[in-house]
Amino acid sequence: ISDEERSRRVEEAKRRRIERARRRARAAQQRAEAARQRREKQQQQQGQQNRMSKGEAFQKTITAKTEGWYRACVKAGSYQIQVELDMRKSDDYGGKLDAETGHVYTWEKKQEMESARLLLEEAAAAAAAAAKNSATIKDEDFDSVRKRVRDLRRVLTDIQIKQGSARNRMKSHKAINEHVHSRVMNSNLSQTFILVAL
Repeated sequence: ISDEERSRRVEEAKRRRIERARRRARAAQQRAEAARQRREKQQQQQGQQNRMSKGEAFQKTITAKTEGWYRACVKAGSYQIQVELDMRKSDDYGGKLDAETGHVYTWEKKQEMESARLLLEEAAAAAAAAAKNSATIKDEDFDSVRKRVRDLRRVLTDIQIKQGSARNRMKSHKAINEHVHSRVMNSNLSQTFILVAL
């Protein structure tokens, strides 16, 4: 084989590898978009975006009508509540709402998305470099490593979210227990005074 033929084949192999990497990236984006659309549809059907179960946090996203200052007020009737306000601008977190929750992305979710994007870029760059150097590293090796890292990051984010939710639930239970305990103590004291007075 002549040098020209060899270089042409090498260039053709590089082009095919890059095209495969691009096709995989497009397919991954299409799968992610389809999954997001399915989640949105399920949320709309269930209508549970703002419903609150016992011990869980109530979340509500409001679109600002104009520029300016915004305040949030929380009023409790006869219940003791704990309030933790988290004000986020969607522009600071990607400009879109989270498809899973319907709310502005949290910092953790934004970091996960950013790391996944960087991982895809690094993988494409590594595939291009491997094609350029015509190394013996196969695309399947990159795919398996990329998939494992993405899965690990997703699991880590899920664990962090669950830990935060558990922390909030524990705070809520603690506040409720303290409230019940003070009511029992007040009731016992009043009964003791009544018995002593009789």
